[in-house]
Amino acid sequence: HDGPAGGTDLGYGVAADAAGDVLVAGIETVTGEGFNMLALKYDPAGTLLWSRSYNSPAGLDDAGLGVAADFAGNVLVAGYETRTDLGEGENGFLRKYDASGNLLWSRTYNSAGANNDEFGSLAVDPLGGAVVTAYVVRTDIGQGVNGSTIIPATWSTRSTTTGCGTETTCSTRRPSCRPRTTSWRPATRPCATPTATR
Repeated sequence: HDGPAGGTDLGYGVAADAAGDVLVAGIETVTGEGFNMLALKYDPAGTLLWSRSYNSPAGLDDAGLGVAADFAGNVLVAGYETRTDLGEGENGFLRKYDASGNLLWSRTYNSAGANNDEFGSLAVDPLGGAVVTAYVVRTDIGQGVNGSTIIPATWSTRSTTTGCGTETTCSTRRPSCRPRTTSWRPATRPCATPTATR
């Protein structure tokens, strides 16, 4: 994969779904936006089925670090987005796409320290719930980096709430790319902390 800027593009996470399709999470360089989160899906023969690039509202670095598929073939990507526009640092995120690459929902996590928090490795349980590893920076209580395992039970993959930010959608069935902006959080606090979905 060579991103639109012809710069640094990296894969950090890889997984396969039940159909044998290959999923990749990483970054791509986009001029004026730093690194954007990148998600790719290939068929077993290596043909690109779709790609998704995400740029958070701050327009700074965002990355996909972990990827997994659930029992229905949906694709989950874990990573971080930079939210200096909210007075925060890096916030961990979990994004869910359907098998065709349509964004179903996005959740972000900002610890009380409002510093850098990142989601890394990702796993999906038999019921479709997601578990991620993370680190959180808690300078607010005199600590540095804390390792965590976050079990977002209220972020069930059965949720249909959409995410926020700018989603660039490209696929072999729709060769042109288009930006799409949606919001799932209250207007008073866009893209900040997780909202429970039961």
